[in-house]
Amino acid sequence: MSKKDFVTDKKAPRSAYESMQEIADALERVRFYEYIDQAQHPWRIIWKSFVAGIARGFGFIIGATILIYILAYLFSKLGGLPAVGEFFRSIGDILMKSPKGMQ
Repeated sequence: MSKKDFVTDKKAPRSAYESMQEIADALERVRFYEYIDQAQHPWRIIWKSFVAGIARGFGFIIGATILIYILAYLFSKLGGLPAVGEFFRSIGDILMKSPKGMQ
């Protein structure tokens, strides 16, 4: 191999302080201190996840209620869908006739 194959960086060598500062900046950019904080306080993660789950569930219920209301309103304005009503009525009849029917 020739000396041309071993291209080196022509920059001046950095001091230890500059190298450590660069590493510290990189860790700060990826918010490494937050990972350390989470590792030291696992119950905080559990609590945040619990509250987030409740919020998602509540949002789902509110969204589904609004969507069902809008669909019911549209169906009432369109005159209803007789085929859908008959379908659910037949399912109800089948359930009521079953041996373990709804009591």
